[in-house]
Amino acid sequence: MKKTIIIGNKPSSQMFAYNIMRDGGTVVAYVVDQQYITDTHLLGIPVVSFEELVQRFDRNEHEVLVFVGPRDNNELRARLCARVVAMGYQLGTYVSKKAHVWDSFEALPNTKIGDNTIVQPFAKVGRNVMIGSGCIIGHHAHIEDDCFIASGAILGGEVLVGRSSFLGTGCVIRSKITIGERCVIGAGVTLQENAEAESVYMNTSARLMPFKSDTISY
Repeated sequence: MKKTIIIGNKPSSQMFAYNIMRDGGTVVAYVVDQQYITDTHLLGIPVVSFEELVQRFDRNEHEVLVFVGPRDNNELRARLCARVVAMGYQLGTYVSKKAHVWDSFEALPNTKIGDNTIVQPFAKVGRNVMIGSGCIIGHHAHIEDDCFIASGAILGGEVLVGRSSFLGTGCVIRSKITIGERCVIGAGVTLQENAEAESVYMNTSARLMPFKSDTISY
């Protein structure tokens, strides 16, 4: 098994590294551009620059996972994947041992499936797709490349999610819905209609009440 290098040094990248090591993998470095290095080590793992990557880590012994967060960063993550491949490294995959995926599921390069996520039969997930924990990806659903699906999202059967879209925490997508490219579906949204490319669907925030919690009974 190849050792893993993670592109990124944010808290989400640290969580990613923790999950990989918990499942028996080995993470040997975080990599970012030199100007973004603020700590030399995270979780005891060195943080190195892209300039050092080729010098320190053999391409044949290591694979790379790019974990850069959601929304606008989908395109950045795609560019970083291309950069890593141009440097001669292989992009890895991560499917949590606590996830439940159908027997013939194929994890493509730089795809991540989080804990307790269910990928039902005949669902397809593209390249460079980040899927959080506790999601349900319905049967025959298709998530295209470069998407970010936050924790707790539920996709019904035969849903199509267009390239570089973001689906927020706890959103629900009705069966047979088509979501265009580069859409943003906010946290907690229930989507019951097709979404054109670059559409944004957001819930309003909860309303602050004009009284304190100690004035009401549960």
